[in-house]
Amino acid sequence: MKLSLMCASALYASVACAVPSVSDVHYYQNPSSKIVTVTYKLSGDAGIPILDICTNDVSIGWENLRGVYGDVHKLVQAGSTENTIYWNPVKHWPGHSLASNVKAVVRVWPKNNPPDIMVVNCERQYECRDDAIQYFVSEKQLPEGTVNCPAYKTAAKMAFRKIPAAGIVWRMGSPTSEKKRDAALETLHKVRLTSNYYLGVFEVTQSQYERFTDSSVFRKDVYFPVDGQMRPRENIAWTVVRGGNSVWPGTTREAAYNSVSETCFLGGLRAHTGGLKFDLPTEAQWEFACRAGTGTAFPDGTSLVSGSETSWPYLEAHARYKNNSGTDSTSLNSFVSTNDATAIVGTYLPNRWGLYDMLGNVCEMTLDWCVAYDTSDEVIDDPFGAEAPSDVNNMRTMRGGAYLHGPGDIRCADRYAVKQGQLTRHIGFRVCLPLD
Repeated sequence: MKLSLMCASALYASVACAVPSVSDVHYYQNPSSKIVTVTYKLSGDAGIPILDICTNDVSIGWENLRGVYGDVHKLVQAGSTENTIYWNPVKHWPGHSLASNVKAVVRVWPKNNPPDIMVVNCERQYECRDDAIQYFVSEKQLPEGTVNCPAYKTAAKMAFRKIPAAGIVWRMGSPTSEKKRDAALETLHKVRLTSNYYLGVFEVTQSQYERFTDSSVFRKDVYFPVDGQMRPRENIAWTVVRGGNSVWPGTTREAAYNSVSETCFLGGLRAHTGGLKFDLPTEAQWEFACRAGTGTAFPDGTSLVSGSETSWPYLEAHARYKNNSGTDSTSLNSFVSTNDATAIVGTYLPNRWGLYDMLGNVCEMTLDWCVAYDTSDEVIDDPFGAEAPSDVNNMRTMRGGAYLHGPGDIRCADRYAVKQGQLTRHIGFRVCLPLD
């Protein structure tokens, strides 16, 4: 029986391209195996199909569709070939029968505006990104039902959230009234990011780092190996993550992105995903994601202007900082015997955009040199930082603070300068993918 069709339209288009569309959606349930087969055709341009099952035009819920597979949750090429999706309702929607009022709905996202969650499957080598990467509109669609589980903290998978930044003008830096601010480095200025981007849900863990790093690349041991496969990779340098000959910002943006070494972590991740330009975030990308729509010291609207500097409810629940061991909410034996250590990623609560450990745990690398901001009154589009460092020490900017810092030193606007080749036990990183 041919069923009704629903398509998602592009919310924006950063480049001119045909809009993907779905047609000829058909549904069939095998009377013996009970497996549901949905077929469809995709035309116009490549897109990312998502299957929904509805009864009386109401979705049965993403949590009941975790087991769908086939030509779904990934980039599918347009063409005349029929595409197929499979679903086992006996396993994933038990106790329900597929009556005549059930219909299959295929929605398609354009490749330049993919769904909110991206997952890189890391366990085996793929020939192209179409197989290495999956997309989901909700955590409930994930096979595990949540990103905050071991699968996304080990070498199995990496999860990313789409950051809705395109076209928004916001103020980067901190107001003069904010305690602990560096007046020379945190001057407020207006910024606009012209594209959305994906940012890692977690800091890159030790096991994920090893998965995509050539064994011949020099690296010292980590400081915190207990439960290390799910702790952030630390004792790592900017020049090791991007490669010893990498540059930023370089003569052009494209040249800067292409300067990443093939044998470093980012080079390995790019090769695994068919050449997608994964990189460190710029400072602007990092701070926008950390703030999650706020303009205050912490992402819950708390302004650090008065009162105690040692007791802040948001940080106690959301950040690993000095003397805040908190509660092991993940039951994964997160902590070593001292507060002076990192925690397993995701031990604390995420910010409102679903990003964990944006404040605390380890300071996170950004691409930019650590110099004073451009304080022009004009809106600055896509700032990539200074062309050159301010001194001979080649200092890059680290953001977010670490386990050894007090609460006043892990604010959204706080900036740290570290030599780009320095290995430090409280420095780590998370990964960004621009959607240009």
